[in-house]
Amino acid sequence: MKKILFIFSGSLSHSRSQEALEALLAGSAFTGCAALFRDEAVLQLLKSQKLSLLHKKEFSMGYGALKDYGVREIFCSKNAMERYGILAEDIFIQAEIISSDRERIEIDACDVALNF
Repeated sequence: MKKILFIFSGSLSHSRSQEALEALLAGSAFTGCAALFRDEAVLQLLKSQKLSLLHKKEFSMGYGALKDYGVREIFCSKNAMERYGILAEDIFIQAEIISSDRERIEIDACDVALNF
């Protein structure tokens, strides 16, 4: 079975984040999928967000359904989390915090990498 890695790197201010989540959930019905959150995308995983203040639809809680859709590999960039001062307990999903070297390994290990 092919493996698709969805790389989330944009902020909540772009609709690409919501589109990427929808594509990930749909894709997971057909093949193995994984998610990597890097750069500003790690901010999407913070607990107690108030997207209504940004006049955005509240979709980020949908990330909590990833395990239910069979997405077992969820990664967060250690560099990005450190840049924003985020700790593992600050995010609402269980994710493996990985180094930039490990990010490269995960990207190389997949058949397709989609960057959003």
